Amino acid sequence: MSSQRQRPDHANRSCAAQIGHLVGVLAALLASTTSVHAWPAQANQSTETAVRAKRLTVAFLWLEDKTGDPNLAHWRYGSGFLDSALGKTKTLRPLSSGAVDYAYQKMELQAGDLVDLNLARRMGQEIEAQRIVWGSYQKIADRWRVDLRVLNVATGAVSPALSAVASEWHDVRDALVSQLLDELRVTPTADEQKEMASRRTHSPEALDWFVQTYWSQDQGEPVAQQESLLRKAIAADPNFAHAHASLAATLLNQGKLDSAEEAVQKALQLKPDSAFAHATLGVIHTSQRQWDQAVVAMERACQLEPEDAVYLRSLAAIHNVRKRPDKAIVLLERASSLDRTDAQTHAHLAGAYTSRKQPEEALSALARARLYLPDNVHALPSLWAMGIAYEALSRRPEALDCFERAMALAKERAIDPATIQSFDKRIQRVKNKLEPAFIDASIPRRYPPEAIEAILRYELTEEERRLIGDPFLCTEPMKQWARDLTRDAKTDLDKARAIFDGLVVRASLTGQPKARTAREVFAAWEDEDVSLVCVDHAVLFIALAKVVGLDAFFVDVTRGPDGDVISHACAAVFLQDRALLVDSSWRWFGVPHQEYAILDDLQATSHLGFTNRLGDPQALTTCRAALKLWPDCLEARLCFLAALRRAGHVEQAYRMFADLDEPSSTDCEAASYWYFRSGVAAHRHEWGEAETCLLKALSLRSDWSGAHFGLGIVYQQTGRLAEARTAFRTYLRGNHLDPEQIEEAREAIAQINEQIGVDVESEAVH
Repeated sequence: MSSQRQRPDHANRSCAAQIGHLVGVLAALLASTTSVHAWPAQANQSTETAVRAKRLTVAFLWLEDKTGDPNLAHWRYGSGFLDSALGKTKTLRPLSSGAVDYAYQKMELQAGDLVDLNLARRMGQEIEAQRIVWGSYQKIADRWRVDLRVLNVATGAVSPALSAVASEWHDVRDALVSQLLDELRVTPTADEQKEMASRRTHSPEALDWFVQTYWSQDQGEPVAQQESLLRKAIAADPNFAHAHASLAATLLNQGKLDSAEEAVQKALQLKPDSAFAHATLGVIHTSQRQWDQAVVAMERACQLEPEDAVYLRSLAAIHNVRKRPDKAIVLLERASSLDRTDAQTHAHLAGAYTSRKQPEEALSALARARLYLPDNVHALPSLWAMGIAYEALSRRPEALDCFERAMALAKERAIDPATIQSFDKRIQRVKNKLEPAFIDASIPRRYPPEAIEAILRYELTEEERRLIGDPFLCTEPMKQWARDLTRDAKTDLDKARAIFDGLVVRASLTGQPKARTAREVFAAWEDEDVSLVCVDHAVLFIALAKVVGLDAFFVDVTRGPDGDVISHACAAVFLQDRALLVDSSWRWFGVPHQEYAILDDLQATSHLGFTNRLGDPQALTTCRAALKLWPDCLEARLCFLAALRRAGHVEQAYRMFADLDEPSSTDCEAASYWYFRSGVAAHRHEWGEAETCLLKALSLRSDWSGAHFGLGIVYQQTGRLAEARTAFRTYLRGNHLDPEQIEEAREAIAQINEQIGVDVESEAVH
């Protein structure tokens, strides 16, 4: 049941229903992630936690292309040869290519771009690499030259230049591996040295076609293009087992089951111990619902390469389908400990938690999946798995967002039409469940625009009026848009729905919030580089609704449809004797939020003044003005005190805070109170009291990023380094982060990792 706060003046899924997911998406996983990313495959390594914790974690960045020849651009992925070779020693733990891609994504770089020392260090901090290996490649006549450096992420120390020149990439690799082992002070065993020297193919031509497949995938080209490249690789070397297995996965993505099975059998004939071939066979069995055979094949892949997170995740996906969440969770936790930046692992882990009726754990895993989600075609399988988990949690807006984004990528890659058809059916099913729910609510006080303006002139100084104004005023183009959207509407309900439909196309569930007026939101509407979030949608809807005569108001939401405490915004529209909550950012017309406050326009004006002011140099002035407009609001007071503290008036802020009563509520305001109180305690070095307050804040609102950062500081100060690292990691997975705190958290984690080693298992799930 929903409740209007007063302010002072998930279903089980059948195996059949998941076939489209497992065949289309798990095959996509193997084709787009493993077929090329696996050529730097991990070797069998020790599973003893103590040994793993002491291993040096290394990331190999993609090479900068200095050839000037676009036909050689695909060799920027040549660093994978080094990853593959050095991964054979138990002393090192190379991070996955997915982790490297994530680092590039965070730095807004493309593979092959120039990476300087500062960027390399920041990338290492992002993915918790203790060492970064990066450099460039060029081709002089018929010989390749590769130059590398090694960076200590914690200290910033850089190695001398390491270089190799040869006519063939494997020879370049061998020369550089020897130098890297010396630089990293690693002495491999004789068996490890033998494995380092192994080659998947002895044909340079075949290898070139194969690496081009990676390039084709990352460019988002249709799956048929990768098939063509792989067939050329096989023509150059018919004994290239990995190319046969990759071809099988690519054929499966196109629905060519018989040809896929023939290709994978050829791969196994050439190389019976190929983990990738066994994994691909497992997917083929899955597509045929041959569950026992699928498990056997995937388990064999995991036995051959026990530290490959992709195979562990693939086996877990089969257990998820077969309603074995306990087995799936064990595998997925292990996979996430090996590669914490893999979005798909976290998405499948969320699915397993939903099957085991653990919604909080599922949502935590989904938050990690969102954080690490690739920004290219490789996001497809993760998005689909996330959508399934969200749907099982009855979080339909998030599910719809994930499904529709997955559908767009599936069409872009031109995968199996039958899979696309199953995607469409799933999307329609979710849309049909987003039914409107009417609410019982009292209409707030109405303020005509001239009344708001008069109050602002009376209450605020000239400087404050420049920062705070009526957020719902419209320009003439906005008024015309509102009239155009509602031209065919016959009733007020039709008008509200028409405006909602006009806004829902620009839905965005993530992004850095900013206090914008309706006019500012409208000005940014066509700019896709501007992330418009819930507050923006609410303000613009209300402004347009007022133009066509609707009673629409701003809504501060503190508990969503599922009962979670959230900080969210939407709009309320009153239609004679009933009302609806209209949430275009969540794509739900008539969303049944459980706890909310419908604000009058003066309160809404204040609310937009004291929220979302992170890093704003005029925050103190704006918050002071907002508090004048709504002096009884606890949240306004706390925001003003926070701005006062950030402006350097610490003691004044803490004295004023002492006059506030401890709240008895369990909403976001109470969480804000305890968070601020923890700052008071930390300022006085009362670390125990600070920890208690932060934990109280998190018990009310578990996604409060600032509270997790605060815990990291507390644990650091009290020498609890592993707990501090966990808290800082959790902070970095949050939203609306302070740039200075981001750098502090990254630096702290790097220093902790250098002191106690990078854990592999202990923090797989937070």
